Amino acid sequence: MQSFAAAIQNRQAVLEKRAAHKIRSERDELIQRFLGRGIKIRANKKLRDATLEEIVFILKDYKTNELHPLCRSCESANSFPRLFWFLVKQHKNKQKSS
Repeated sequence: MQSFAAAIQNRQAVLEKRAAHKIRSERDELIQRFLGRGIKIRANKKLRDATLEEIVFILKDYKTNELHPLCRSCESANSFPRLFWFLVKQHKNKQKSS
C-alpha cells in the first residue's frame, strides 16, 4: 500500500501530465474542461479518474458543436459527472436507434 506522501506525488504527476497536453483546437479545449471535472471510470471494481485518452474515446461520437451544450449543461448541474454520464448514455442510445 502506498504511503500518503507517495499518493500525493503520484496525483501531482498526473495533474502535471494533464497540464502538459497542448491545446491545439477548440475541441481540445472542451475536452480539457471535461478532464478537470472528476469524471470517474470503473476499473477492477473500483472507481478512478478518467484519463485524457478515455475521455477522447467517450466523446468521439460527438461533433464539436455538440460538445458546447453538453459542457454547458453539465457545468450548471449539481453533479457534473452524474449528468455527464446520463447525457452520454442517452446520446449513445439515440445513435443506436437511428
